[in-house]
Amino acid sequence: VRFVVTATQPAPPQLVMTLQLPAGQYLVSIHVLAAIVSDPPGSGSFSHLRCNTSPSVGAPSTGLILTDLNLGNTNGSTGSGTLSGTSPMTVADGASVQLFCVNLGGRFGTLPAVHWALMNATPIGPTAPVQEDTTTG
Repeated sequence: VRFVVTATQPAPPQLVMTLQLPAGQYLVSIHVLAAIVSDPPGSGSFSHLRCNTSPSVGAPSTGLILTDLNLGNTNGSTGSGTLSGTSPMTVADGASVQLFCVNLGGRFGTLPAVHWALMNATPIGPTAPVQEDTTTG
């Protein structure tokens, strides 16, 4: 599914997808494939896409993944690339993990399109203190 990112900075980023999770600590990863096609055909174009993943606004939480991708072409063909990031994140009760994207290129060039995006959350927990076994035998 292609999602055209029309939000340009300083406008707020656009919501691309949401992942519902129970409250807890997670290792969250995102992978995004984005592309631009020059307009008009045969012209060069440029876009600077930024995507971030964070728990939903208004819910107490920690963690942030922020990645940037420069997309460009000079001969009118499709310019594409991938961006990814991984970060620990705490999700509060009632929150969801959300993927947002914004075009930092402003009005210069062509709007980027997200062709696919993947969010993965692996539960992690606080680590238990290690205690040395002093028994013999």
